[in-house]
Amino acid sequence: MVRAGRHDDAVALFDFFFRRSNIVPNIVSYNTLILAHVDATRVDDAMQVYRDMLGSAPFSPSAVTFRHLTKGLVAAGRIRDALDLLREMVGRGAGADSLVYNNLIAGYIDLDDWGKAFELFNELTERCVVYDGVVHTTFMEGYWKQGKDKEAMDNYESLLQRGFKMTPATCNVLLETLFKHDKHKEANNLWETMMDNHTPPSFIGINAESYNVMVNQCFKEGKFEEAIEVFHRQPRKNVQMDVGCFNNIIGKLCENGMLAEAEKLFEEMETKSVLPDVYTYTYLVDSCFKEGRVEDTMQYFFKMADGREHGPKFNIAFFNRMFEGLTEAGRIDDALKVYGRMPDKEIKPNTATYEMLVKALCKEGYLDRARDLVTDMARAGVEPPQLFRESVVDIFKKSDRQEEIEKAFEEQPLPTPPPRTENQPRTEYRPRNAVGVPQVKQPGLSSAAPVQPGYGYSQPQPPAFKDAQNQQPGFGYSQPQQPAFKNTQNQQSGFDSSRQWHSGFGAPQAQHPGYGTPQPVQAPRPQFGASQGVPGYSNHPSQVGYGSQPQSGYGFAPHQEQVLYGNQVPPAPPAYVASQSQSSHGNHWSQSGHGSPQGQLGNNQIS
Repeated sequence: MVRAGRHDDAVALFDFFFRRSNIVPNIVSYNTLILAHVDATRVDDAMQVYRDMLGSAPFSPSAVTFRHLTKGLVAAGRIRDALDLLREMVGRGAGADSLVYNNLIAGYIDLDDWGKAFELFNELTERCVVYDGVVHTTFMEGYWKQGKDKEAMDNYESLLQRGFKMTPATCNVLLETLFKHDKHKEANNLWETMMDNHTPPSFIGINAESYNVMVNQCFKEGKFEEAIEVFHRQPRKNVQMDVGCFNNIIGKLCENGMLAEAEKLFEEMETKSVLPDVYTYTYLVDSCFKEGRVEDTMQYFFKMADGREHGPKFNIAFFNRMFEGLTEAGRIDDALKVYGRMPDKEIKPNTATYEMLVKALCKEGYLDRARDLVTDMARAGVEPPQLFRESVVDIFKKSDRQEEIEKAFEEQPLPTPPPRTENQPRTEYRPRNAVGVPQVKQPGLSSAAPVQPGYGYSQPQPPAFKDAQNQQPGFGYSQPQQPAFKNTQNQQSGFDSSRQWHSGFGAPQAQHPGYGTPQPVQAPRPQFGASQGVPGYSNHPSQVGYGSQPQSGYGFAPHQEQVLYGNQVPPAPPAYVASQSQSSHGNHWSQSGHGSPQGQLGNNQIS
């Protein structure tokens, strides 16, 4: 957003994420916010963000923080404040950053205070462990502004005599500066040096932006073929070209009527695993329209729209260029096909979109289609310009259909769906073998009974005084049950045991002291974190988890307390109701377990 100039949107987004949503920002977040204020010439706001970061953030400002702030202060004519900030940076032990010093040196040179500029430069050379040479470029520019060509080149020679390898960022600035002042020989020599120094991974001497500088200079001089040669020239170890580098030369070729060469580079992108983006296609489509190759533009469109699963992201400018070219060529049907793909690509038509299409349809006499588009426009909440509306109404008026089009313009916008809030559950993908998903009943270990919802889903409550059944605990499953008017049996429980008793894990065993076996009656003993009863994985009556309360379901009688993990109190529940409770992870109905909800009281609870 900051790069697109949407500074206020960037500030609002920071506020939403990091102040209202309790997300903790990092240093990059703060630096981006500071840059947004600086670019919007709100230096005081940027300084306030800096002070807030010092007061609340668990980290220190970075060199990038001071770069943004000093650049903004110098641009605002507050060079003394920028110098104070530089001293604060050094005092905090952040080290001497050449770009921070460069911002102040450039400011003092603009004020014609060369003495202070050299003083800061000498301070930088003493403090800086590795000097990258960027300040020399600033001095060269300062000399050239004053017409001191000799001093500028002497400064450049002194930089070369230092004999250290400069990073691509510094060299790219030097290349632009030398070309700007017609020092082509020196620039080309520097380019050759960059090529020779490029020995990755030990040292990166050239990057994709370096190629952009050289290619742009060739096009500026009208040397188109040489630009292509420079683009394809590689050092001993290749430089990986990115999509921006390809777009730069493809755009320049298209602007100069060299579409065939641009298409060759487009095909080359695939061989080098560089994915074209919407700007690549926009250059090609625009040139195809200019050369009358309308059919090729449709092929590019469908290649972009139907190609890879995660293809280029469209923008409204690309769609509008398609509409402009297709309507001018009289290809209304193709334009409507492209219009129909906009929802798929999550692009909303704007005023220019509707104007082009409606005018073209009216011109061809397709008034019904034009009316439908006007209806779409009104329902989308796009306000038509007054001149556009009047011209369309006049066309329909000539066909005695003025009332019809007026009604279309007066359509009310469709309500937009409410934004998702943090309390709205998102759709959850649950694999077939997940807890709570219907399973095939298998005899033996953990066979599933009639399917019940899983984690966090409430279960239907059985009516009171009807047949209830003993419930077995499991992870989200309830088990087959006994009729309520029969004698209850002593039951053993295990993880996800089925009602059919088989030998193995979960089947009844000989009663021995331990988990889940009946014990002599004991007085309840308090357990850590439990208010009554015992936490545990057992389906005996009235089990509770850590800190939960005794539970009673709809139509269920209160139960006896139990102590220890799974120990049962012998007294049986009343004969007319089933007194067993269910233990599982996450079920909401008369259940207990680690972290489960508290018991729910029904209307027919027996007290």
